[in-house]
Amino acid sequence: MSDVGGRPIADVAGFFRRLDVPEGSRKELLWGEILISPAPDRAHDHIVASVADQIPYECRRRQRAPDVPSAREGSEPQPPISRSLVAFFEGLEVPEGYKAELLRGQIVLSGGAEEVSEPEPDLVVLERGAGPASGRRMPSEAVTMLVEVVSETSVDRDHRVKRNIYAAGGIPAYLIIDPTVAQCVLLTEPTGIGDHADYAVQLTTKFGTPMPLDLLGVQLDTTAFQSLPNAGPARS
Repeated sequence: MSDVGGRPIADVAGFFRRLDVPEGSRKELLWGEILISPAPDRAHDHIVASVADQIPYECRRRQRAPDVPSAREGSEPQPPISRSLVAFFEGLEVPEGYKAELLRGQIVLSGGAEEVSEPEPDLVVLERGAGPASGRRMPSEAVTMLVEVVSETSVDRDHRVKRNIYAAGGIPAYLIIDPTVAQCVLLTEPTGIGDHADYAVQLTTKFGTPMPLDLLGVQLDTTAFQSLPNAGPARS
């Protein structure tokens, strides 16, 4: 995404774009904070693939490392921490004024003053030919819908931070698929600017109930979506 939220690109964004992370890892710049997350498990990827298969639009998925094992059914879910990510953290040199921490399986670089954002959604939905043929960054105006699949470490990020960023960027629809509470949330009609941006309309459905995606002419089948063990109550 480029300039999502209308905030100016500063030095931290240049460092972020030059930062090479281990293969399959996700790097995101959210409100001036850089987050590096491990590759998702197969349950996560299964949901992303299911959504992409049901949508008659062009879909672009973020890259991941192959053959990442999924959590065992009934086990306590833990964020996977690869040796490559730990080694990357131990050798990481950060910009002046930043600090790097390894928190719950993610690397967090914080301390910068510029509130710039370059998120990396799980799935980008756009009309065929609407966006650039290649490249990591996608103009906000080319996007029809963004999809995020929540993990235990990304609940606040997906439900609050990215909700604001995507609304500020004018993304028409933002679909949050949340296995931690076994529900989908569709946000539409972005309004407001900057920190006050939000979506005016919210539709929530439980896993197993079709999610109407009227802007795409699709009833999304969610029956195969897997919830995380010990999924909690639905979010309001």
